[in-house]
Amino acid sequence: MELNTALATCDAVLSAVSLGFAISAFRAIRRKAIREHRNRMLIAVAASFAFMVLFAIRFVTFGFKPFGAEGGSRVFYTIVLFSHEPLAVINIPLVAAALVLGLRGSYRSHREVAPMAFWLLTYVLVTGILLYVVLYAL
Repeated sequence: MELNTALATCDAVLSAVSLGFAISAFRAIRRKAIREHRNRMLIAVAASFAFMVLFAIRFVTFGFKPFGAEGGSRVFYTIVLFSHEPLAVINIPLVAAALVLGLRGSYRSHREVAPMAFWLLTYVLVTGILLYVVLYAL
């Protein structure tokens, strides 16, 4: 396996870990398990941070991987990519704000920001994994 593909696979695994812990944290807070929610979100954010560092290294080293298909597959890929990319950028400060507000105990503000951050993070993680599958696994 070439290095770019190996790093992309690591990124996909980190995204899947982040997604799993974010969903688990969402379920925990619905049960009012605050400590469990906090701990799982910290793991989700740590996995996302590790993803960002690895993605930056991979992007600087290898650039974008071109998508070779045409027709409907290309349209699907383009729609997913161009929704994923800007939302991934927007998601960073939103998740950071939700994290800081929660850790500082500003729960009223955290409850306003966190749902937007969660659903946006979920979309970004799912579409990121989907892009990996399309580019590297198929």
